[in-house]
Amino acid sequence: MRILIVGAGGRLGAALVREFDGKFQVTGLNRTQLDLSDLGAVREKLGNSGFDVLINAAGFTKVDLCETQPDRAFLINAEAPRVLAEICGEKSFRLIHFSSRRKKCAGCARPESRSPRLLGFWTGSSEFYRCND
Repeated sequence: MRILIVGAGGRLGAALVREFDGKFQVTGLNRTQLDLSDLGAVREKLGNSGFDVLINAAGFTKVDLCETQPDRAFLINAEAPRVLAEICGEKSFRLIHFSSRRKKCAGCARPESRSPRLLGFWTGSSEFYRCND
């Protein structure tokens, strides 16, 4: 199985690369290799990649910067995962996405309705669990 890990330079992504390396064919991309704020570049780079599973462990996680740069935070934490999901859907790849439970930053101008939410999760079997708010 070919696994692509986005956010491989962070703590979670690096741990996933270490865990899966040697067991699967793993490629890790850090933020200099894949800039999630450039959605066109994301589509170009990943649209031409071959993998079975994409794990998104990337995110704009510095709360203070999220509060002062809400548009950038929304781009990286909401729009980029949407693009990753679209790419995976188009190519029938599996997507695993990690996110925090924080619905929005204090002081962010984004309406609550645009904040991404966990809708469910896949367990690895044929079951998909939906989460309740």
